[in-house]
Amino acid sequence: MRKSTYLAAAVAAAIGGSVFAAEVTLYGIVDLGLVYQSVDDDITGQDRTDSLEMKSGFQSGSRFGFKGIEQISPDLAVGFVLENGFTADDGALAMGGRLFGRESQMFVRTNLGELSAGRVGQLNSGSGTYALTAGFSPFATTWGQYSVTGTNFMFGYERMDNVLTYKSPTWAGLNVYAQYSFDVDTKDELGEEGKSSANRYMALGVSQKIGGLQWAAVVDRYLYSNLISKVGTEEVDDGWSVSIGGNYNLEYLRLYFGAEYFDNGSVDFMDRIYDITDEFGHEVGSGYYEGFGIMLGATTPLAGGNAKAALGYMTAEDVLDSEMEYDKYGVSVGYEYPFSKSLNLYSIVSYNKFKVQSADFERKPDAVEAAVGLRYKF
Repeated sequence: MRKSTYLAAAVAAAIGGSVFAAEVTLYGIVDLGLVYQSVDDDITGQDRTDSLEMKSGFQSGSRFGFKGIEQISPDLAVGFVLENGFTADDGALAMGGRLFGRESQMFVRTNLGELSAGRVGQLNSGSGTYALTAGFSPFATTWGQYSVTGTNFMFGYERMDNVLTYKSPTWAGLNVYAQYSFDVDTKDELGEEGKSSANRYMALGVSQKIGGLQWAAVVDRYLYSNLISKVGTEEVDDGWSVSIGGNYNLEYLRLYFGAEYFDNGSVDFMDRIYDITDEFGHEVGSGYYEGFGIMLGATTPLAGGNAKAALGYMTAEDVLDSEMEYDKYGVSVGYEYPFSKSLNLYSIVSYNKFKVQSADFERKPDAVEAAVGLRYKF
């Protein structure tokens, strides 16, 4: 990381106080690789499709950012994080075109804890400063569209606007978190911030590091806009989920576990799993689902790098149509080799098998994905 430091107070003697330095850090990642995908949609008359593409952000999203903190007094510090996301293959902005879409927040830190305001990842995600669930899988939250990660096998895993986050002081390696968003996505132009017409979010979480064990748990609730909480004439309750998991270091082997139960998960989540259409191309289902996901994984040192493997399973059913069911199985095997502290090679192969069925039809798509690339951190 490259750092620049400047004085926060020019003449301490003039105000009778101490001089505290404010520090700003420039950091980033450039991630670029080649990705092969082979997908069978299990649609009559449609052949399996194969593709080979250059993609950015396969292991980690390409980004650059600035972090700053100023120590106002021994018991008070104020800081910020501004993090941009971009696609290295074409130089375009990621995150819906936001300049600092990965994170944009200010925080105040005291001996009573830390309070942040701005755009951050939700507690039930692996994205950003306060994310708690990246450690549920050896592949964290990325490594491809079909990798065994919480992004692909659990509900949530989003970044949100207009968020207040509280993080407690650390007690015996344990931290408690609380989070609330007044409007999770201002770009959707849905409703008014802070009112029931906007999509909102709230969560409580806990994390702990003790010896070789790292674990976390999150309970969250999705307060859907009253403008979209009906499917036809049916009212849909707010969504919620309970997640728990972590990892344990056995010196030459690190084991991973993650599990989640969700209810009234929105269609955005299921779209990440599979495009839910019948064989004639019509959207099916209400768009809200109940189910659970589970992941198991491990990493081990190998030939100067780290080998990784994970298994995942997810099942869900439509909350308004119990005959509409979805299942997903996945396996991922990967390898990461460091050339230096900044540069590493990565590779992965993933396989997913899906099952989508209702009273009227059944489909069993599958997908294979393989990638190799380089990641440079600065």
